[in-house]
Amino acid sequence: MSREIDAKIHKALGREISPGWLDLVPHYSTDIAAAFEVVEVMRERGFRYVIDHASQGDAYVVFGHADTRSGKAWDASVPTGICLAALKALGVEP
Repeated sequence: MSREIDAKIHKALGREISPGWLDLVPHYSTDIAAAFEVVEVMRERGFRYVIDHASQGDAYVVFGHADTRSGKAWDASVPTGICLAALKALGVEP
């Protein structure tokens, strides 16, 4: 499922995926450095964000925009949480 999320977030960020080239898409949902590329793009688009850890270890991620668009996600992985919350905020079904 993570490569499916990677492809969705890549497209949601306005980046093209040529057929057969999924191998070149960054591993946004599993690599923290790639996930923070998502955070930077969201920030550039006017979204504010919160990344926090719950007591049970899950990450809580929220992206919010002044125009009331928002996305929230809980996940055991910070990179996956970032991707899921970003997709929701951008109106893409994770």
